[in-house]
Amino acid sequence: MFCFITCRNSPSTLYFSPIASLSLLLQEKERSLESLHNEEINKEKIISVANAEIDRLEKIKKDIKEIDHCPLCQSKITSDHVNHVSKEANALIKELEQQHYKTTQEL
Repeated sequence: MFCFITCRNSPSTLYFSPIASLSLLLQEKERSLESLHNEEINKEKIISVANAEIDRLEKIKKDIKEIDHCPLCQSKITSDHVNHVSKEANALIKELEQQHYKTTQEL
């Protein structure tokens, strides 16, 4: 990136200004750095949300084995019900772990 400046005494004369060029380059790099920083923050949020959701699902899997009645449908908890909840939770956990891994690799 080169920057040419008009001479005050002779408006038709242009001269190369390394300081102006460096200033423009610095501004460009600062914008790029800010963009990367924002991207990093967004990826950290994704990882944090994924971790929280995995913890929540693990708790549901643990809790469902210890209760007698489903808090959602109020029916008696059967082994089929426990297996169904665990299977769904495991599928979601797997997706979240993949999302977590992919995002971590991008950081």
